Amino acid sequence: MASQHYSDLLLEHSRHPRNVGSLATPAPGVGVGRVGSQETGAVVQLHLQCPIGTQRIEAVRFQAYGDTATIAAASLMTEWLHGKTLDEALQLTSSQLVQALQIPPARVFGAMLVQDAVRSAVADCRQHHRVNH
Repeated sequence: MASQHYSDLLLEHSRHPRNVGSLATPAPGVGVGRVGSQETGAVVQLHLQCPIGTQRIEAVRFQAYGDTATIAAASLMTEWLHGKTLDEALQLTSSQLVQALQIPPARVFGAMLVQDAVRSAVADCRQHHRVNH
């Protein structure tokens, strides 16, 4: 059975993902990062909400298409991001996700996509919504 290769935390986040969905866009203070493609087997879209003039993330949502590890990584990242500043968000890495979820080496691509989605969403917050840096 494939689940034998996955940690309990990874399975929990893939079976019961947190913060699934999206935030209203376009909207002031909402940044969106979308990375990956269905052709590569994984897509992650991440929405961050930071009130205008602040750097603190007050809401996070994600949508993902991909394997168990990708969905789990996106779910866990949303929990980590809530309440962080944009600068703190950029310090979170795919390596931290891989370690926390014990993602097998053959499945780390999804965690790397999640990190890229965070960077893209933070950049969108800063560029299009004039969140102070």
